[in-house]
Amino acid sequence: MDWSDVRVFLAISREGTLCAAARHLGRTQPTMGRRLKALEESVGHKLFRRTIDGFVLTEEGAALVVHAERMEEEVLIFQRQLTGEEQTLEGLLRITSSDWFGTHLLSPVLVEFATLYPHVAI
Repeated sequence: MDWSDVRVFLAISREGTLCAAARHLGRTQPTMGRRLKALEESVGHKLFRRTIDGFVLTEEGAALVVHAERMEEEVLIFQRQLTGEEQTLEGLLRITSSDWFGTHLLSPVLVEFATLYPHVAI
């Protein structure tokens, strides 16, 4: 199974059509169709029903979405680690609130937030 084909599967399941999925991934519609066909052949199941309105997941396809999303998450983590990027927040955060809300409710939350994200200026 090719990760690129799993990305195609996820894009089609999220976008609903080959055209929209192709735009999302920066590919062509025929390529998306070929990659989907290759994935369906490799798993031995039809993953979508083709309808007038677009593509609808079959039972097999719906069962695979959760696993494909986990694969996607792991690939993204892998890519972040390879590029040395950490998932940190930084920059300026501006908040407007009433005096009472800011003093009594927001202040404790912002203290905890500032501890978790020291690169954010509040």
